[in-house]
Amino acid sequence: MAHEVETMAFVQKRGVPWHGLGNPLADLVDATAMRAASGLSWTVDQRPLFTTGADGQQVKVEGKVANIRATDDQVLGVVGDRYKIVQNEALFDFSDALLDAGAVYETAGSLRNGKRVFISMEVPEGVSVAGDNGAVKSYVLVTNGHDGLHPMRAVITPVRVVCQNTLNAALGSVRSSFTLRHTAKMEGRVAQARTALGIAHNFMVEFREGAEQLIEKKISYDVADRLIASIFPLGDEEKDKGEKFSRRAMDTRAILRNAENLDGIRETGWGVYNAIAEYLDHGVKYRGGSSSTAQDARAESILFDGYAVKTKEKALVAVRTA
Repeated sequence: MAHEVETMAFVQKRGVPWHGLGNPLADLVDATAMRAASGLSWTVDQRPLFTTGADGQQVKVEGKVANIRATDDQVLGVVGDRYKIVQNEALFDFSDALLDAGAVYETAGSLRNGKRVFISMEVPEGVSVAGDNGAVKSYVLVTNGHDGLHPMRAVITPVRVVCQNTLNAALGSVRSSFTLRHTAKMEGRVAQARTALGIAHNFMVEFREGAEQLIEKKISYDVADRLIASIFPLGDEEKDKGEKFSRRAMDTRAILRNAENLDGIRETGWGVYNAIAEYLDHGVKYRGGSSSTAQDARAESILFDGYAVKTKEKALVAVRTA
């Protein structure tokens, strides 16, 4: 596996998941089986921290503890002593309860040596957008950080099936995410999460209505080019060369004009938004770092609130106001 993609699994019979990551499983599985297959059957302990005093003696660090993976003593993070651990098993229990076991587990895994974990489930209810031949499926992505930097979060992620675009930005007024801080208690939070996420039909209804409004919004190629250029501006080197469009903008313009999956919606707000989303999900050449690979960077950008998610939100605002 890639350096930061520590362990991961997905159900093969349902096809390669939209993020393209994981080891294939032969058949559908429940929460217990997915937790084992994805390598998440471990727990986190909290242990005291010590430093060495001037006299060489061990001194306890007050108010701080270390989150340690019990199986290998991997240090996942240093947190305040009020921090409440959400164990991986509890994350799966939360996911089951969130959807009344109505969802199908797609994939789950661990990133950054266990510092971040996630579960992705497909919700049975999808939508058809009038004027678009690409059906939209609905997923719930539940993520958690053991590093003290990332709260537990549940996010609805619609995916346009024909091109596997993740359309993270909310198109209506219903919230698309729910966050639980690690200082809060889990008890009673499932009901709040269900309400906040609008899983009871409302979110996807508003998503469909928002998409159909974007289809009704006509955008010429000239206007789309200016919009795309604002989302992907010229870099310094491209400016020095006198380029009109950045490489990123050029690739996105090519998708808008040529991608077969955009037939019938090209010169619409929905088509422009999907061209940008397709480039961000599939066209960007992500780069790794000293301790990560390009695959890791792609996972971080699409699964979490990385570059892809933030740019899609910016693009949606630009399309709506074009």
